[in-house]
Amino acid sequence: MLPELAPAEREYMLRPGTQEVSYMTTALGMVASGLGLTVCPTYSAPLVRAHGLQMVRLESPDFHREVCVYSAARRSLSPAAASFVEVLEGFAREQQQKG
Repeated sequence: MLPELAPAEREYMLRPGTQEVSYMTTALGMVASGLGLTVCPTYSAPLVRAHGLQMVRLESPDFHREVCVYSAARRSLSPAAASFVEVLEGFAREQQQKG
């Protein structure tokens, strides 16, 4: 999570008393045991519920994640894959324009 934060937020998250773990299940288990709270992506909702926890949407800071499309190095994209990449790029442009 830390690379996705702006420098000021990253520094805040690294202050004494904070913990960073490698696995979301570890973080959720710690929270379920009463050892604080954690920040997770929304796709973790089933795991959050399985641990008996609740999710609260963060309004700030705004998180951005770089993603890539991967394909075979020596093959061109199929027409369907090329269309999919175009849709993704269009969506990304729309999101960037929103702000």
